[in-house]
Amino acid sequence: MKPLTIILIIVAILGLGGTGFLYMERQSLVVENGDLQGEIKGSEKEITDLKDEKTKIETELAVLKTIDLEKEAELLRFKIKNAESDLAAAEKKSIKLETNLSKTKPYADALDAIDHFFSGPMTEANLKNIDVKISALGDSQITAQWKEAKADIDVSRGSWGVNGISHTFFLIISEIRGLAS
Repeated sequence: MKPLTIILIIVAILGLGGTGFLYMERQSLVVENGDLQGEIKGSEKEITDLKDEKTKIETELAVLKTIDLEKEAELLRFKIKNAESDLAAAEKKSIKLETNLSKTKPYADALDAIDHFFSGPMTEANLKNIDVKISALGDSQITAQWKEAKADIDVSRGSWGVNGISHTFFLIISEIRGLAS
């Protein structure tokens, strides 16, 4: 019986020792589990904080994009307004130029008639054509100068006075220049 008792004592000591060891391991694992749970909670808090930060940044970015778009839209409205102003000024200038161009046509016709008279054979018909074109101008100064220049023209001899003709040209060209500006 003694050996049985010793075996029982040894088994009991080993059982108690194993139970104590397992209890200590369990306690160690419980503490470690608690620590890990704390870390998990800390990580979850960090994740939540990061998500909140991400949401905040996304909101700020959306606001900044909206502000940028508003600024860009305002800039585009300003550019459109300037372009419309420039277009209106160009249209006004175009209308003035068209009006002036239509006003210069009779002067150009008078110059053409004079050029035709002096570049081709001098005829009474071409001389009368100049009279018609000059009178169509309705300009008394040019008409008076033309009458003076016409007095120096002799169709039968093909001669003319240079001073009167050049002064008539000068007056017509001055009127055209005045209309073009």
